[in-house]
Amino acid sequence: MNPPTSHKGIIAWFAENSVAANLLMLLVIGAGLFSLSTITKKTMPDIDRPVIQVRIAYPGASPADVERGILLQVEKAVDDVDGITRVSSVASEGSGSVNIEVDESFDINDVLNNVKVRVDGILTFPVDAEPPIVSRNVVRSDALRLEVFGDMDPVSQKELAQQIRDELLLLPNVTSVTLSGARAYEIAIEVPEDTLLKYGLSLDQVAQRIRQSSLDLPAGSLETDGGEILVRTQSMAYNYQDFDRIVLLTTTDGTLLTLGDIATIRDGFEDSESYARFDGKPTISLNVQITGNQNLLQVTDTVKEYVAEKKPTLPQGVSIEAWNDASYALRDRLDLMTTNMMQGALLVFIILTLFLDIRLAFWVMWGIPIAFLGAFAVMPLVGIDLNMLSLFGFIMVLGIVVDDAIIIGESAHTHMQQYGRSLDSVVAGALKVATPVTFGVLTTIVAFVPLLLISGFAAGFTISIGAVVILCLTFSLIESKLMLPAHLAQMGPESTSGWLKRVQDACNGGFNRFVQRCYLPWNRILIRNRYITLASFTALLFLTVGLVGGGFVRVVFLPEIQGDTIQASVTMVEGSPEEQIRATLRRVEEAALSLNGRFEFLDSETGEMSTKVVDHFLVVSSSVASGSAAITLDTDVASQVDTDEMTAYLLDYVGNMPGLKLLSFSAGFSIGGDPIAFQLV
Repeated sequence: MNPPTSHKGIIAWFAENSVAANLLMLLVIGAGLFSLSTITKKTMPDIDRPVIQVRIAYPGASPADVERGILLQVEKAVDDVDGITRVSSVASEGSGSVNIEVDESFDINDVLNNVKVRVDGILTFPVDAEPPIVSRNVVRSDALRLEVFGDMDPVSQKELAQQIRDELLLLPNVTSVTLSGARAYEIAIEVPEDTLLKYGLSLDQVAQRIRQSSLDLPAGSLETDGGEILVRTQSMAYNYQDFDRIVLLTTTDGTLLTLGDIATIRDGFEDSESYARFDGKPTISLNVQITGNQNLLQVTDTVKEYVAEKKPTLPQGVSIEAWNDASYALRDRLDLMTTNMMQGALLVFIILTLFLDIRLAFWVMWGIPIAFLGAFAVMPLVGIDLNMLSLFGFIMVLGIVVDDAIIIGESAHTHMQQYGRSLDSVVAGALKVATPVTFGVLTTIVAFVPLLLISGFAAGFTISIGAVVILCLTFSLIESKLMLPAHLAQMGPESTSGWLKRVQDACNGGFNRFVQRCYLPWNRILIRNRYITLASFTALLFLTVGLVGGGFVRVVFLPEIQGDTIQASVTMVEGSPEEQIRATLRRVEEAALSLNGRFEFLDSETGEMSTKVVDHFLVVSSSVASGSAAITLDTDVASQVDTDEMTAYLLDYVGNMPGLKLLSFSAGFSIGGDPIAFQLV
């Protein structure tokens, strides 16, 4: 056979100019590592749902009153606003909300302004209703949750929680912390009826006098020779002492009758059904959230460091705990991707070393990290974050990302064995398979392009996967065509002796014997009996379809994912007293504690069997009608203990409590939601 001749083109140029190929490789590696350290990391991609929310508080009103007096009027007012696709309302005791979904083809800010104008134009709201709040629904991602819990008075506990919130907001990377589980401050003023009659007053007069006295009022300015003086009245009452000094009457003899003389003033909390306990202690929660391009891992690390420093300084009997950490799943997925990439690269290296050449195996192996780092480098430029879905894309493409490099490397190795180790042999081997390899990769890329064309709510999920796969395949093609031939051309003569050569000869000999003795004979038999072969595989196809259609193989759109948190939902009968919901939640607490000691698992940290399956548990109720609970399990429990058995045990333990209408426990979640749902409209 004639030796290969000189070639031209981009593959030959990079093969001849190894410096350019190495610079390109270093550029991709450097850009990828830099991007990996700076790219936004979060659990899920940003989902921009075009929803406008109208919230109105109506203290003391029943859900029926909220519906009649507020929600129906809002729905009627916005009914003919352009761009609205769906309106849904929820009435609850003391408040109501209206969710307005906007068509994606409309500018949500224009629709928001139109909705504000319509709602502000409603003049028939009940007198006691508070001004409506119209806002765009902004979705924020939870980073982790802090619990300030212990045996302390509610005032001190809330002040401590507010202090911790303020300190958290001063930390770098932390921009959003919300407080929940704490009752709002309230000053209650009670005046006996006989006292009002004694002084000739009414409750309306007292309330009007309080409103007139408790205010901050600008009164203009005065021009003086020394400059302008701003005049302002600052008499807003904030605490017990301020209200106590408010003057109600001035008698003819100059005696002042103050509010404190006739009224009982209580400076405390509003009378609400709020109930929150963490690990059996009263708690106030602080939800740390990330917004925009914040890095989830940096935020959680910063907050955990603060918690470790803050915990020793807290009063005795009070503690702070970080839990419900969203970064745990992201770190786990990052570790999984890294482990799979290293295992895949090692497997490629071992197989190619056994059958081809150790130096060729080394350079082909580098195709995996270079493709990944190239994708990392470009992801911020196309608006893709490092999240659970994009990491899934990396894991999914791992098995095919290096195929083109293997094919080109094997072809170049064959040409070098036939024509000797030279630049022309490497280029000829690469060019021989360049076209089919290119079209093979492009075919796979085209298969993922539809994921980029999906619009609407699902776009944030599909684009993350599709873009990552396409970027990895693109950089894999660049590496195999431009970098790999240059590296193979620099390899010296192949060793003809040594233990590695003997192992390679043995592997190749065994493989050739398998081809000659097993593969080729069976292949000839199948070809000679091609109709029987076709009928057999057709029958196998029908069998597969039958197994699915007959229900032998379970079909679900998206599987239920087992988690390490058990969620509980409690619904009471309408009109149940407050003590019944609290008694039910205390029973749920007892059930959660009883899990410890009943189930056993192998603790990966200690290597010993453990029965402490519950890490933390939280029970919350904001009304007498419903409540919820979250029970976090040890990270090793979900993979070793049947969580369905645990939820069944919890249901049986709680039993049928007085006033209980509905109780449910769930240890997993389904991304697709319920199989079917009904809504009465």
